[in-house]
Amino acid sequence: MPRNSVRPSKKCSQKKGSSIKKTPLTQCKVLSSTRSCGPTPMLQSLNFVVHVETTNTAPQQGMLLNRFEEPDSEIVSLHAGPLERFDRALNELIELTRDEVNQPGFIGSELPLESIWKTRDGRTVAETRRTFKTQKGFFTVSEVVKAVEKFERVDRPKSQWFGGIDCHHVFFEGLRPNAEKNAFCVCWGS
Repeated sequence: MPRNSVRPSKKCSQKKGSSIKKTPLTQCKVLSSTRSCGPTPMLQSLNFVVHVETTNTAPQQGMLLNRFEEPDSEIVSLHAGPLERFDRALNELIELTRDEVNQPGFIGSELPLESIWKTRDGRTVAETRRTFKTQKGFFTVSEVVKAVEKFERVDRPKSQWFGGIDCHHVFFEGLRPNAEKNAFCVCWGS
């Protein structure tokens, strides 16, 4: 039997009319692209916005919808909004169920998150690295989001987007491995 398959056990019985038809179980193959460690497809399909409340948001400039912060602005609170996934059949975002938020979001007993802020010339100006741990061998989607919130509370104040904290890039776009493949970076869109 191939290594990456599920062994069919007994034949399953299926009623069809008054007779019973015996059907063998289907073999399932593990996809070769499935990671043994790292974000799960459920986490990578997750959508949420991180809500950042600050002390000194700059006034809107003209027609720009960008959010800018004054240099002296500080974070008062930071939390994730509703956890959602895109449903292609309905063509809309659907809030995750309790079962979905409790599914594995990251496989591994450690979730290392890293952020490195660099200038345009490549000079590092700030770094954050935190490792979150679990005994069960995986983090649920909900646990990953809580880890991201904790990480962002430490890392985001170090950002310098047009002179202040970056409160514009708030749409979660998943976790990506860093260049050394020893930690994951949180990707944010606007």
